[in-house]
Amino acid sequence: MNTSHPTFPIGARAAIPPRGRSSLTDIMPKMHRIARRIFNSSALAWSDLALLSLALALANLAEHMPGHVDNFQRYFELRVSVRNLLLLAVSLLIWRFCLWAVGLYRSTSTMDLMRRVAGGVALSTPLAAAALMARHYGGDIVRPLIIFMVLSFVFLMSSRGVASLSAVLFHAHARPRRVAVVVGSGNLAQQLAEDLRESTVYDYEIYGFVDTVEQDGSDEIGPWLGNIEALSELLMHTPVDDVFVGLPVKSHYDTIQRVTEIVEIAGVQTQFPTKIVVTTVAKGIQEKEGRMILTMTHQDSRRHIKRMFDVVIASVLLILLLPLFLVVAILIPLTNWGPVFFKQQRYGLNKRRFYMFKFRSMVVDAEKKQAAIEHLNENAGPVFKIKSDPRITWIGKIIRKTSIDELPQLVNVLRGEMSLVGPRPLPLRDVTRFQELRHMRRFSVLPGMTGLWQVSGRSNLNFDGWVDLDLRYIDHWTLLMDVEILAKTLPAVLRGSGAA
Repeated sequence: MNTSHPTFPIGARAAIPPRGRSSLTDIMPKMHRIARRIFNSSALAWSDLALLSLALALANLAEHMPGHVDNFQRYFELRVSVRNLLLLAVSLLIWRFCLWAVGLYRSTSTMDLMRRVAGGVALSTPLAAAALMARHYGGDIVRPLIIFMVLSFVFLMSSRGVASLSAVLFHAHARPRRVAVVVGSGNLAQQLAEDLRESTVYDYEIYGFVDTVEQDGSDEIGPWLGNIEALSELLMHTPVDDVFVGLPVKSHYDTIQRVTEIVEIAGVQTQFPTKIVVTTVAKGIQEKEGRMILTMTHQDSRRHIKRMFDVVIASVLLILLLPLFLVVAILIPLTNWGPVFFKQQRYGLNKRRFYMFKFRSMVVDAEKKQAAIEHLNENAGPVFKIKSDPRITWIGKIIRKTSIDELPQLVNVLRGEMSLVGPRPLPLRDVTRFQELRHMRRFSVLPGMTGLWQVSGRSNLNFDGWVDLDLRYIDHWTLLMDVEILAKTLPAVLRGSGAA
């Protein structure tokens, strides 16, 4: 029997053997994808019809603007009747067919989209003309018809722009499956793993299992990852969202206590199947696949408030700072020709990788040149930092000193990859050098644009000081704390205290 513990390269995934599934299970993902496409297409179509109706209403209103006071008042006295509702329904059906006929929902490029939108407006115009003629009883409809055509084109194109921007900000990356590790290999653990794997509500990937009894290979749960003590190394190097404890409490109390300690230090959620049925006495108890599950987590409902706060503030800041963005975007390539933005993979919530955005402050090939200056590292610990980095351009020194280079991370905040306040996301290289399990608890929350250590000495603190402040923030978080940190960040930035 093999008694050695497996090693876990950071970010690795154990090879999970394929499992036999019923035909219904095979069909379900396809049904979900088809339903999503139908919903998205229908939502866009209804939006288009609403915009065309609005364009027609505004075009009609143009004929009743001041100067035609009596008609303007009569415009708002239009009665809702069965006849009018029937005409509206028929008009919407015809418009829907016109937009479908020109292939508006199959455009492949901006020019193709403009051509199809123009075609859709052209086909929709005769119906609008008929409606205007019926409304004006033979009056002049040329001006309102032109207004309808212009507004329709602008509205339909704008809706596509909003949809594209939303996709970039909020749906640019697929939501990853939650990764679970099961503790135990008995009947309870096997049934729990199977319930999670076959769930149509919770999208879990069973990474494998750990147990008090050492085993070879795999069983019904998945790959054997090692004994209980191997759990620490696993959580150090592998993205894991939940650890499910599938052990009987009475006979494995000490083991469960040890598992809880390990998982809590790493900042990962622990889930316990329980027979408790009164869910109102404990907010951490939920029903999953017919089982009552007790969740031990650092997260709570206040995180939703934090997310709303992040979205509102980040949206306002992006709008207000747009002129500054444009100026910086012009200066960067003038200083050192190349891209305006720099993106780099970082570890986020539960060690999920994401691309963090910055204004580029270094020469284009800065990462390739880092190996040559490793010996200049002035920071104790895994993080690389030197005050006078020769790779930084002159405009880079300014935007770093003022932290302007960090502002593009507002986009990361809107995408849900970062928060305004939280532990700073570190490069992949630095995280691989972590040596203590408690460091992993930094990944139990979203990384932030600023944090407690930025306003408590900024980057002048050593690595252990950073971690201590990050963990203090995680353990004592309140929305008021976020507001206070943001308020203190601006003076720290203006002073340039500790900025590299």
